[in-house]
Amino acid sequence: NVFLEPMNAYERRIIHSELQGVENRVVTITTGGVYRISGAAEDVQIAVRAAGDADVRLILDGADITCRTSSAIAVYSARDPRAAGEYAVTIELAQGSENRITGSHTVAVEETDVKLDGAICSLVSLGIEGSGSLAVDADNEGIEVKFGHMTINGGVMDIQSGDDPLNVSEDGVGVLTMNDGYVFSAVKNAAGGEGDGIDSNG
Repeated sequence: NVFLEPMNAYERRIIHSELQGVENRVVTITTGGVYRISGAAEDVQIAVRAAGDADVRLILDGADITCRTSSAIAVYSARDPRAAGEYAVTIELAQGSENRITGSHTVAVEETDVKLDGAICSLVSLGIEGSGSLAVDADNEGIEVKFGHMTINGGVMDIQSGDDPLNVSEDGVGVLTMNDGYVFSAVKNAAGGEGDGIDSNG
């Protein structure tokens, strides 16, 4: 199931005054399955809120998604094997496709707030596959897995971010496994960033 909704009110954000009037829309995926995403969209978030036993595959096929006030792709829930090198949520870069994700981040205002740090941010283990390309432009983290592990099995990625381009942030647990593909990562000097090109805290 897929439905369109305004960005959830409980995801409070501290955003620049110039963006206060931005009306974001969220495309929410609630059911396991395969979803092909193509075309351009601005001020949109792709959100995955699937059941704990659901596998989700997002195929990026010529997608250009921009979200100026939060993560452009946010995975909140789905099945999570929680073993290094394993995942049930996949971002597939379709063969021959060129994709671009431009995203921001959220700041926790209260202890119970959901905090999304990356242009692509997942709260469960995440895998990246395929033979297409992906450019990520982020004002904070590039691609982040907050809990669980990240596995890269293909694709050509160019990640420019204000902090860590690739970040597996669960201290002592998060493992980054790379079996195939190419990653070009850089912290943007203009942002005053001091991040690591690759940061894996497990």
